Amino acid sequence: MSAMNKKTVILLVVIAIVVFVAGFLLGSGRAHAPAAAPASSTVAATLPLTIFADHDASAPLYKLTIEYPKFPSIADWVNSHLADFKQLTKENWAARAATAPSGTAPQAPEQIYYFNVSWQPAQLNAHYESVIVRLAEFVGGANENQEIMTYNYDLQKKAPVTLADLFPSDPNYLMTISSLARQELTDSLNNASNGHVDPSMLADGTAPTADNFKDFTFDDDVITFYFPKYQVAPGVFGEQRVTISRS
Repeated sequence: MSAMNKKTVILLVVIAIVVFVAGFLLGSGRAHAPAAAPASSTVAATLPLTIFADHDASAPLYKLTIEYPKFPSIADWVNSHLADFKQLTKENWAARAATAPSGTAPQAPEQIYYFNVSWQPAQLNAHYESVIVRLAEFVGGANENQEIMTYNYDLQKKAPVTLADLFPSDPNYLMTISSLARQELTDSLNNASNGHVDPSMLADGTAPTADNFKDFTFDDDVITFYFPKYQVAPGVFGEQRVTISRS
């Protein structure tokens, strides 16, 4: 083999090795690259948030599991419900003790009372804050009570975001939302109930009123409407939601 051919072979081998190593490194980078951070993690790095947390099981009658972003209106809503919860647990337990035969009242409920608050962001950035807060409480009886609230705020305007703000070119936006929500919920609840959806309850809960659609979150692409337990269907179906494209 001539010297020229040997140099050519060596050069080709070197190129092949470089291509193989580069491909391996790129492939390894893709295989081990961290997954994109969820919205809440990204927010934590770019938008300072104070998260209130209270996990307390020391009380004899109840336990608390509470977490929410400490925005004033959310804090007021949670604290109001918490005060009512504490008062109601005392009253319910006192009533039970008073009606129990002498010496038979238990020291604590068989199923301890509880008060749980959790939250989920739709978006949190330098322009908008949009979150839903869910509350579940048990103070005796057969079922837990569930409540929701949503919080939507324009940081640049320093003002709450209303539903009308999201439909500036549609003066009949409530009719639009009502029609879309009713159809989607009819389909989903019929599937869940084997065709036994309550049409009157659904019609009342999706009537085109501001109160029926007050609970919503939004981002650049969609608006999600939340319907608390009992608004559009019997309690067994729990919370319902409908997501509508902003386009």
